[in-house]
Amino acid sequence: MQQLPAIEGVSPPMEAAPAITRRPRRTWYVVLTLCFFAAVIPETLTTTSTSVAKIITQPTSLPFIMLFYGLADLLIREAVIRRRLGWVSLVLLGIAFSFINEGVIAGTWYPGRYEGETYIGGISFVVAAGLTVFHIFISVITPIAFIETIFPSHAGRPLLRRQGVVISSVIFLLVVSLVGFVPAYRAYRLTVLAIALVLALVALRLPAARPRIMADTPPPSLWRLRWAGLFGMALLFVMILVVPWIIQAIARNQVLAAQALTVILLALFIALLLRIGRRWTAHAGWSLRHTLALITGVLVAPGFFMLLPWVWPTLEFLAILPLFALLVVLDLRLRSRYARAS
Repeated sequence: MQQLPAIEGVSPPMEAAPAITRRPRRTWYVVLTLCFFAAVIPETLTTTSTSVAKIITQPTSLPFIMLFYGLADLLIREAVIRRRLGWVSLVLLGIAFSFINEGVIAGTWYPGRYEGETYIGGISFVVAAGLTVFHIFISVITPIAFIETIFPSHAGRPLLRRQGVVISSVIFLLVVSLVGFVPAYRAYRLTVLAIALVLALVALRLPAARPRIMADTPPPSLWRLRWAGLFGMALLFVMILVVPWIIQAIARNQVLAAQALTVILLALFIALLLRIGRRWTAHAGWSLRHTLALITGVLVAPGFFMLLPWVWPTLEFLAILPLFALLVVLDLRLRSRYARAS
């Protein structure tokens, strides 16, 4: 059985395997695990936005990000599987989530969050584009793919009944409405929310993905995928943090041209990652071990940074070291699983 998309450009699951609509029993622990990793991967394991120190000193921070990130990824996963959506729909849903996250909830697009940014009409399109790229790959694709490797028997299967989908959707929208409409930049936030909802509706209305023709050649080796994930993650941060600064330094007063060029480069970067991932996963031998190998490289890259001495005050090592152990255990378990199958 094939699996959900892996990290950085892997095509959605329904392009690789027929839809499975039968819901496994007792999925609550899978849902809870998905909500946990959907929150900590973008907020704790790859950044320090919600560090371990913050989780300890502000105990409500973890439940909130689990509710927000978790429900979003859960609903996206359900939509992709139930409606057999293609990679275009997955990317649009990732963009919609990023818009809600940064343009409605956090308000990072607007003045006052980042010093040195240039704003056009009250919005930094460089910040918006960079964070959108991050959320597509790290906040949406990675946790959804990771949960498949943790629970292989649930890979490609719905986790909710229809009633659960409705309840989750209502709770998610309530969270957005209660937190997002603060007085500052309220008009912008409402506009961004409207755009995000339109993008989500378009994604859901797109045709189902066509069955993929799988190549007979073997997929990349596990170690090649691990290194690719590591360097790909490093390149992702370079594209988000370094490239826009270089372009702005060169363009100087040409603010509009600099931001337009940055957005174009980030869009091309997304397309490149998706193309590479789709090509790799189009091999008949692609398995959950390959997915895990790619995710391992992606998570190890920032993990090494989190272990540096100047990051110790955030206590990130308390999360990174167990993560490394978990990645090893998951790989050993999947290797044993496939060995028994063969």
